[in-house]
Amino acid sequence: MAFGSRPARRNPEILIVPLIDILMVVLIFILATTTFRQFPSVTINLPKSGGNTPSSPPEVVIVSITTSPPAIFVNRQLIDPAEIDLTFSNLAEKNPELRIALNADRDAPFGIIMQVWQSAQKAGLTKIQALTQEAVVAPQ
Repeated sequence: MAFGSRPARRNPEILIVPLIDILMVVLIFILATTTFRQFPSVTINLPKSGGNTPSSPPEVVIVSITTSPPAIFVNRQLIDPAEIDLTFSNLAEKNPELRIALNADRDAPFGIIMQVWQSAQKAGLTKIQALTQEAVVAPQ
């Protein structure tokens, strides 16, 4: 026997206020990320120039230095270390805008690398770059 009445069951309600807040945050995020694109407002037709544009890429000489035995190669030709000054002087006479790419072994003697570098600068070839490998980071 039931002595009391059963409490009335309420229907579940869906609260809309939190949903509106979430939708506003999503809308603000979308508006903030899409407004960074800029459209040009003024169209300008720039004039074309005809001077001082290089028609061909600059000439590059690759200088390789090996470890054992220490040897110097200029464009894959073995060069005696005593003749490196003469070699760079001849190259500078042919093309003073010549670029040097120095490709030395990691364990190559530093004295030979500096000798090649100074010989190139003494000949007037100042556009020298050292080629390296990309560093590999070990996972931790």
